[in-house]
Amino acid sequence: MLDASRFEEVSILGHGAFGNASIFRDIYSQKQVVIKNITVHDKNELESVKKEVVVMQTLKNEFVVRCYGYFLKEKSINIVMEYCQKGDLQKYIDELKKEHKIISEQEFFYFAAQLTSGISFIHSRKIIHRDLKPSNIFISGNNRLKIGDFGLSKVVDEQDYANTIIGTRIFLSPEMLQKWSYTEKVDQWSLGYYQKTEC
Repeated sequence: MLDASRFEEVSILGHGAFGNASIFRDIYSQKQVVIKNITVHDKNELESVKKEVVVMQTLKNEFVVRCYGYFLKEKSINIVMEYCQKGDLQKYIDELKKEHKIISEQEFFYFAAQLTSGISFIHSRKIIHRDLKPSNIFISGNNRLKIGDFGLSKVVDEQDYANTIIGTRIFLSPEMLQKWSYTEKVDQWSLGYYQKTEC
């Protein structure tokens, strides 16, 4: 568990359904980080968020948002993560649309290669993301895409099939919508859907 006193708030990023996110400065490293503050109402909620942290900490890859750990404060758990300066991919797509533009062909293939690599790494760790969408994909300062938000992820054994219907409906695969058992291939469906509709 991290020491909360090492972080100084810089600015607020936003408010979500499950908590708030802000930019902090780590006084030890002098780097900026994002801290996701999640209010927990009972022990089960706390353990669920801790599970997300454990999953994220095992995923050390250039195309995955790095998780440094967490600290507890009053009735909340605070997850400390890598700061991606350019926000999320959905924000980038929306900004292009405002200017009546789309992602260029060159950028499309550049992004697709990174996402495919990131998903392959996640699946090699026996993890299904289950909520892969542009707002859960972040852009670093050097235009590298990083997959984040593993709150709905599931660790599966090699012969295991998931059954829970969870995630953002528009990105769900046919087997999830039909309430059939599914594997990590549901993430590939989500990626393909995003590439066809948004790019």
